[in-house]
Amino acid sequence: VCGKEVASRTTAASFSDGTLTVEVSDVSWRNQLQSFVPRYLSGYEGLLGQVVKSVQFKVKHSAHK
Repeated sequence: VCGKEVASRTTAASFSDGTLTVEVSDVSWRNQLQSFVPRYLSGYEGLLGQVVKSVQFKVKHSAHK
């Protein structure tokens, strides 16, 4: 649904009650992807029906500080 580049830079973290949570590497990437949520929801609906109702992006916190 999101394409190869986005898929290679993100990780599906969880799915619960219709909400897909996706981990991203940083805030700017999260903000950029947020604008594509309607497109992603439409893609999921075409594949799965109305299973995925929302997509949330969260910044993955690195263990290395």
